[in-house]
Amino acid sequence: MHYATGFISDIHIGSLVTEASALNRFLAENTFDKLYLVGDIFDFWKSFHVSSESKKVVEKLLSLSETIPVIYIPGNHDSWFRDFEKDTIEKIVILKDDIHTGADGRKWYVTHGDQFDSAVIISGSFVSKMGGWVYDFSLLTRSATDSIRTMFGMKKASFTTNIANLVRNLKKFQTAACAAALSKECIGVICGHTHAHGIHEVEIGDKKAVYVNTGDWVISCTAAVENLDGTIKVISFKD
Repeated sequence: MHYATGFISDIHIGSLVTEASALNRFLAENTFDKLYLVGDIFDFWKSFHVSSESKKVVEKLLSLSETIPVIYIPGNHDSWFRDFEKDTIEKIVILKDDIHTGADGRKWYVTHGDQFDSAVIISGSFVSKMGGWVYDFSLLTRSATDSIRTMFGMKKASFTTNIANLVRNLKKFQTAACAAALSKECIGVICGHTHAHGIHEVEIGDKKAVYVNTGDWVISCTAAVENLDGTIKVISFKD
């Protein structure tokens, strides 16, 4: 399928939970006129391990940058790259954030979104990192835990959800992100960070903005894409 623009985030290359194989399939079966990497492409917070599938992802992204614009907006897990704003990796351009003009002329504020995370702002990076470690561990152990609970007729554990809620307040996050978009005279925001994909309108006073979250390549394997007519949707590519 061909799209005007693709938006992917939260791959977390280097962690043990990245679904790189699904992303490779997504990149092989879809083409774009432009591609945004909306943060947390790499994960420098934990022991760094790059699988063969993850290497294929990096090679594909570098290859794409030879033929189409590829813009890399670092997130909090790969914030090291923020020191190199406006530099390039091969032909991938690094930006802090960007204003994307869609095929229909509408303007979108594109940012990873960690600046809107109350846990990062209030508690500092240590608490946020601690939450990230626990979150990844819970993902690795969730399947085994749920299987055991199911065997004994128990409901599946909500540990992962509780940890995610501890680190972020999604509603406040969405409101803050949309308010930032409106301040930049954009129709809405396209971001990542929360791993919670979706599209909906957010009311801010007497105004409305469109909130788009790309999701991740850890659990949902989702991306936001812009059709040739400028409409935005989120698609899933779970194996």
